[in-house]
Amino acid sequence: MSKGGKSAGDAKPRVRKDDGVTEEIAGKEFQAGEEESPTVQETDEALVEDRTAELEAKVVELTKALEEVKDKALRREAEIDNYRKRLIRDKEEAVTYANTRLLGDLIPVLDDLERAISAAETATDVQGIRDGIVLVEQRFRGILMKDWGLEEIEAEGQDFDPNLHEAYLMTESEDCPVEKVAQVFSKGYKMHDRIIRPAKVKVIKPKV
Repeated sequence: MSKGGKSAGDAKPRVRKDDGVTEEIAGKEFQAGEEESPTVQETDEALVEDRTAELEAKVVELTKALEEVKDKALRREAEIDNYRKRLIRDKEEAVTYANTRLLGDLIPVLDDLERAISAAETATDVQGIRDGIVLVEQRFRGILMKDWGLEEIEAEGQDFDPNLHEAYLMTESEDCPVEKVAQVFSKGYKMHDRIIRPAKVKVIKPKV
């Protein structure tokens, strides 16, 4: 028996009470942490909202840019259409008034012919009338050839060329080795390399 009359079996075990306190404190700290920090779901939602806002802003920007492109395309199309219409109009006017300058040059010749006719009605000098007509013809020829590039096609005495001459009559000759233009019934004319009218001629060809 131990001192004081108490045996070893009477001693009560010591219980540590701090374990429960520690667990309680830890639980409270965990709960507080949950309340103060956002959840993963809330974070994802915020990111989605931000991304959605960015995409919506981008859509607005692209829509505006597309409208600007459409507007420019429409204006460009209108400009091209107006240019095409102007070209058509200019071409039609060019065709309609192509001979304006030529007619302006020929009107004075017409005036000369009218004066020559008036003079011939009362004139007794036949030679004078003839000389007046020759002057009108020379002026007319000068306008066409000098100002407008008209050229007379050489014919009489030339080798027959079906591109330049039109055979109105044909005769045979033993003295003619090749087809030759013997006579001109009406003169032919060309402008540069284009035939305006072939010369109408009489052709002599070799006798077979």
